[in-house]
Amino acid sequence: MIIDADAAEVLDVLTYLPEEARTWELADAGRVFTHSLCRADDGQPLHVFEAGDRSNPTLLLVNAVGMSVLFLAAIARELSQRYHVVSWETRGLPRASESVADCDLSLERLAKDGADVLWRLGISQPEGILTYCSGINVALCGLVQGLFTTRRLCIVSPSIELPVPREETVYQRTMLPIWRDVAEKGASEAALIQRLLQTSASSAPAGLAEELEAIDRLPFLTPESTHTYARLQAACRDETVFAGLGNVGIPALVLHCCDDTVIHADTATTLADALPACSYSEIRNSGHFGIFTSDTIHGTAVAFFSRGRPEA
Repeated sequence: MIIDADAAEVLDVLTYLPEEARTWELADAGRVFTHSLCRADDGQPLHVFEAGDRSNPTLLLVNAVGMSVLFLAAIARELSQRYHVVSWETRGLPRASESVADCDLSLERLAKDGADVLWRLGISQPEGILTYCSGINVALCGLVQGLFTTRRLCIVSPSIELPVPREETVYQRTMLPIWRDVAEKGASEAALIQRLLQTSASSAPAGLAEELEAIDRLPFLTPESTHTYARLQAACRDETVFAGLGNVGIPALVLHCCDDTVIHADTATTLADALPACSYSEIRNSGHFGIFTSDTIHGTAVAFFSRGRPEA
């Protein structure tokens, strides 16, 4: 069952944000969404966000695991001019207070959540899927295992473990393996990493770049939330799901930002090569947060999903 809350101020349901976030540019962009609550088939509450007219074809937006829906606000605003946009926030994070210690955070479970959201909205097949960063793991798991289907797939800045040699950034070589270690060792190891991440945090937001950095750090407010994030990232390092990539034959597009210091371009090109009907495009003058900041990404995504559709 979907419980509508469209009349509420969307910022009122983003309870993990600091009070001062209401004045941020990010928060203003987030007002494109309406919010509702549904339950997955195992009873876990899922926070659902929509934009655009429900009578239009639906696009499912699969966010980076554990991250705020605000990362997707700008691209949702553009896509919602022609589409009904749907997304949800991962169980476990960013709403750490709503999770339980033994909550299922497997990749298959996260993909089933996306399928549950679509089913409870009465959507048998979205027109397209757009996914960002580690969300690609959830999207591909769902497609490979047949949990949902779609006609087009747009991938932005993919963070994915592929079983082939390739160049990696410092973050990929160091932090991604650490998350698996933290997930296995538990709270004490998470507390250490959390202190290190908090020590390196910048000052209070003074502009859009700082706002994006601030919400990127939200999973690391406590040792418990840091451990949950590690479990989510560890789930994304499961290579077994990618044995079926050759069967994902729908038209796909990988977009990667030239100034991305988090994910190396080799990851994006390797993924594009592994998908049978995939093209690749580099986006200049944008980094890892280009999903929000790049007008080129927004316009390219709109054009990709609209290809072959009649003009409005």
